[in-house]
Amino acid sequence: MRRTALLPAAFSGLIAAASPGAAGAATWNFIGIAVPGSIPGSTSVSGINNVGEVVGTYDTVGNVSHGFVYRDGRYATFDVPGSAGTSLVGINDRGQIVGTYDDDSGTELSFLYSFGRFTNFKMPGAVASVNAFDPIGINDRGQVLGLDVESETDNTYYIYQRGAFKQILQVVKCRSPECTYTTLSGLNNFGQFVGTEFTYVASHAIVYDKSGMTTRPFPGAYDWFGAGINDRSQFVGTYYTDTGAVLGYLYTGAGPVTIADPNASGQTWLMGVNDLDQIIGQTIDANGQAHAFLATPDPGAPEPATWMMLVMGFTGLVAASIRRKIVAVAA
Repeated sequence: MRRTALLPAAFSGLIAAASPGAAGAATWNFIGIAVPGSIPGSTSVSGINNVGEVVGTYDTVGNVSHGFVYRDGRYATFDVPGSAGTSLVGINDRGQIVGTYDDDSGTELSFLYSFGRFTNFKMPGAVASVNAFDPIGINDRGQVLGLDVESETDNTYYIYQRGAFKQILQVVKCRSPECTYTTLSGLNNFGQFVGTEFTYVASHAIVYDKSGMTTRPFPGAYDWFGAGINDRSQFVGTYYTDTGAVLGYLYTGAGPVTIADPNASGQTWLMGVNDLDQIIGQTIDANGQAHAFLATPDPGAPEPATWMMLVMGFTGLVAASIRRKIVAVAA
């Protein structure tokens, strides 16, 4: 069973975020995410929507993987019926979910859950017993970003929508002779993707759209990686400093903002961000213990509060129906 991250044990606190270069500060509240009854440190988070729902995976005794949906302190297990293990990777505002699961023979397959129905991804020409399409995320248009794991060309990405696969040709092209390969890790509703370009010298986050691949300046970062992007073109990820520190960041229009728990002494990895500036990720403390979290902007911060009023007016219309569908599947 493929796992999207390492993760969690419960914890909470207030984190301060400050731009590594300067310019302003904001605060987030850390909320620990750990599924009750899970093996300590096994809960991982991988996707978040604008309703504030988080999806991820946890393990129980015997190392059996289960998917889950979290919202407002409540957990619901979400497993593919009849599966021997389930892992969730993304959820959109319509309650559509993508992930992978193991069948009773141990073969890993990928799926889309849409309005009460599970559909396996099947790329043209793929071997029936092989999970050829590895989903990464899903947007509100129902577009699923995924990787062709059977391709002879490394890092061949596709968009799946309404039963059809469309290859993203340009993404395999590097922008410089030093580049070795690129990866994608998230998408939004406006045709933007976030990922990472790996070179012989260093690695840096990229944003890919119709105009091609671009990067942003990141003072003080040695290597930095892209993970998730929202509809405001803000993206999150992780960066290394030249001293070896591993920190999370939110990249806004004003530049990178470091997301770090002042009470933590370990590493921080960010996985996703929604339009309300809610961020999911994990910390790994000095003892190697993983902790999954949801970081919510402090209500006193003006920009996130303003966006919350705008976005919640839209997402509130669909929240009730999404709740009913997820509860029905998780039951």
